[in-house]
Amino acid sequence: MGSAEPVAETPLDGAVPRFELSHWSERYGLSAGITGRGTAPGRGYDLGLWTDAPVGGVMGRWREFRNSLSGADSMVLGNQVHGAE
Repeated sequence: MGSAEPVAETPLDGAVPRFELSHWSERYGLSAGITGRGTAPGRGYDLGLWTDAPVGGVMGRWREFRNSLSGADSMVLGNQVHGAE
């Protein structure tokens, strides 16, 4: 197993606060689909499936996110860990 490589997220234009790893796209043909909270007030661009956020709003944002992935036939969801080393 090789050592970990540092990566840089690049912000993308559009209504969905998304970032990409151009290195992944170039090397593996994958889109990372990284999202952020954006600038919306309150919870921001909340995609939380296991939160107390209203499900209609969350699922609507998931549809927006999915539609923002041009050329993708599918997507995979993984839980995000913050602050781990």
